[in-house]
Amino acid sequence: MSRCEKLRDHFDRLAPDYCRYYEDPKPDALGRLLQRRRSLAMGYFRERLAPGAKILDAGCGTGSLSLELAQRGYSVHGIDISQAMVDQAEQARRRLGLTDTGCRFELADVVTRGLPKASYDGVAGLAFLEYQENPFKALAILNRLLKPGGILVLSVPNTLGADRCFGLSRAYERVTGRSLSLSLHCFTVERIQRVLGMAGFIMMAYQRHGFIGPTGQEMAIPGWASRLANEIVTCSRTYRPEDTTP
Repeated sequence: MSRCEKLRDHFDRLAPDYCRYYEDPKPDALGRLLQRRRSLAMGYFRERLAPGAKILDAGCGTGSLSLELAQRGYSVHGIDISQAMVDQAEQARRRLGLTDTGCRFELADVVTRGLPKASYDGVAGLAFLEYQENPFKALAILNRLLKPGGILVLSVPNTLGADRCFGLSRAYERVTGRSLSLSLHCFTVERIQRVLGMAGFIMMAYQRHGFIGPTGQEMAIPGWASRLANEIVTCSRTYRPEDTTP
C-alpha cells in the first residue's frame, strides 16, 4: 500500500470520530484541542478578510472550518483526499442548508489538483503540512493559489510539544486516535517561520495551544511552559506589490 493510500485509509476510518469531536458540546481532550484550533483559525480569518472573500480549505476533513466560514458569509472550497471525510462534509452542508455555490467540497489532492493561480483571498491548512512529503513545495503551491496579500492559516505539530519530547507519543496515539507515525514533519516556531519565508510568505502571528497528557486528559500549563503545547497555529500573508517597492 502506498503512503497516499495509507493516508486515505487512515482518514476514512477517522471520519465519523472527527464529526463527533467537532460537534460534541461536551468534548473530550482531543475534541477541545480541535475546537480550539478551529476557533483560532476563524479568528485569524475574521480579523483579516471580510465576508464574501474566497477561501480554500486544504485538507478540509469533515468540513468543520469550511462550514463555519460559509455560515459567516465566506465563499469556501474544501478539498480532501479522503472520500469518507468529503462525504461527511457534504452531508453536514446539506443539513445546514448551505448552497454548493457558497460552500463546496471536492475529493482531490490540493498539491496536484492544478487549481488556477491567484484564485483565493485566503487558504486554510489545518493539520495539512505535516503530511506533505515536501512542505516547501506544498507551501509554494498554496502561495501560487493566493492573491497578493492573501492570508494563509496553518496548524502544525510542535516539535517541542510534550507529546513528542517526553516519550508520550504512543500514549498520545492510543488515547487520541491521531497517528504521529503517518505525519512526516513537526515544527518549531522558528522553523515554520523560515519555511514560510522561503515559500514567499510573511508570518504575522502565531499561537501555541493544547496539552494532552499521557492519560489522554487535557492539562493546564503555565505561560512559561507554553513552548510544550501540542500545536502551533500561524497566520501569514503573501507579498503585496508595495512590500518590494523601495
